[in-house]
Amino acid sequence: MDLISIALLLLVILTVLLAGGVWIAIALMACGYAGMLFVGGSVPPGSVLATTVWGNSASWSLAALPLFIWMGEILFRTKLSEEMFRDWRLGSTGFLDA
Repeated sequence: MDLISIALLLLVILTVLLAGGVWIAIALMACGYAGMLFVGGSVPPGSVLATTVWGNSASWSLAALPLFIWMGEILFRTKLSEEMFRDWRLGSTGFLDA
C-alpha cells in the first residue's frame, strides 16, 4: 500500500470513530496504532504508544488550562466576580480604591 491510500484509510477510520461517539483521544490513538501497523517497521507499536502517552501526560505544559477553568468555576460559583464588578461599577470604596 502506498502512503496516500494509507492516509485516506486512516482518515476514514478516524471519521467513523468520531462519528460513532468515541472520545477524540481514543480515536486518535487508535488511528496512530493502525497507522503504525500499516506502515510496518521493526518497532512494536505498543511500546512506542505507551512511551508517547506517558511522556505527554507527565509534562506540565498543559497544566495551566484546567487550573484556569477551575479558577473561573470557583469565581462563578462563589459569586465573587459578580460582587467585585458590581461594587466597581457603582463606584464603591473597596479594595480597588487605594
